Amino acid sequence: MFGVRPQFSWHVDPFGASATTPVLFALAGFNAHLISRIDYDLKDAMQKDKKLQFVWRGSPSLKEKQQIFTHTMDQFSYCTPSHLSFSNRVVTKQFYNSSVQFNNMDPLMKYINENSKDLGVTVQYATLGEYFQAVYQSNLVWEQRGSEDFLPYSTEPQQAWTGFYASRNVPERSRPTGQFEAACSRDSFHPVQHHDGITGTESPKVSDMYLQHLTQAMMGVEELLAALFLLPHSLVLPSILDSNYRRKGVHQALEQHIIVYNPLAWNTTTIINVTVNFSSAAVFDDDGQPVPAQIQRSARSNSTHDLFIVVKLGGLQHRKYLIKFSEKKCSGRSKCVRTYQARGVLFERRNVRDWLRTGRRLLPVLNECYKLMFDQDTNLLHSITYLEEKRRVRMTQDFWEYHANGEVKNRTHL
Repeated sequence: MFGVRPQFSWHVDPFGASATTPVLFALAGFNAHLISRIDYDLKDAMQKDKKLQFVWRGSPSLKEKQQIFTHTMDQFSYCTPSHLSFSNRVVTKQFYNSSVQFNNMDPLMKYINENSKDLGVTVQYATLGEYFQAVYQSNLVWEQRGSEDFLPYSTEPQQAWTGFYASRNVPERSRPTGQFEAACSRDSFHPVQHHDGITGTESPKVSDMYLQHLTQAMMGVEELLAALFLLPHSLVLPSILDSNYRRKGVHQALEQHIIVYNPLAWNTTTIINVTVNFSSAAVFDDDGQPVPAQIQRSARSNSTHDLFIVVKLGGLQHRKYLIKFSEKKCSGRSKCVRTYQARGVLFERRNVRDWLRTGRRLLPVLNECYKLMFDQDTNLLHSITYLEEKRRVRMTQDFWEYHANGEVKNRTHL
């Protein structure tokens, strides 16, 4: 887009480092990788042994074909050492006002360079590219690291960050409340995309702020949605179809209008679920063309049905769809247009103590690539088959819970 190809990845704040990440960056053509947050004990040992830089072969199969030079930031990471406090409010000043950083670093660098003979070093400001170029020109041989990752991430004894994504689950569930809400309330939605908001490691007061902003934004979006639904609808359908979906003695057709929005910048094809009160339905787009759909009895209610609709949307596009219902069951595909009537399978709650007999009632779910077998005796995934190679993998699952340690009231990252 800008005529510039990025060459270096900057991962200073993820909570640990996956071995998959450097492989992906290497595949994308990056020349070097930078990480910071790894286990404190391991970082201390690596720093002491001068092994913070290495060649990472993250993939056990690709090995040297997709290796990447990796630099690990030292114990201070992207912050200044605590004994070199640049102001009374270090974090606020040094990250919001760059002049605080430079006004403090300039005299330090000047002193070091003026005394380079005694100290044995010189320092300068540099970009990542300049730093990695200097490392490359040193022509040194670096230690290789295999496919081991840097997880879990610990900051001190008994402080393993293994509970994120499960912590603060209320704002995490609230974040994707609606695609349309997400796109129309960007000012409130974007802050929740911070990696502390996504993982649940934010403080309680920040979590409360996220919920408050999202709630206020969604109230405004509901007003906008109401205005859109009040717009006139002019979907033209063939008369033969229209007559099949009218109630006797009533001129108005049994129908429901829905609006679907794509908040992404690129085209997408997805499936949406609409709860309806009829067992037969046909779906049409805003051009009056029939849309593929599937209808089945709802798993949540005996009086409703789930209508699954395949929708295709361009980037940042919204489309109107018309659902026409019939009080009679479909007698043929022509009457149901492109809606398939399916039979739902109800998975009832199972006690784990009853999991003695498994594999007796398997339910297949498949597409052109994979076949998944679900065990109706346990409600768990039983096996996955890769259809092209007819390769089957048996699956086992279990449920565990963890108990948080440390300052739970301030941060929930455990």
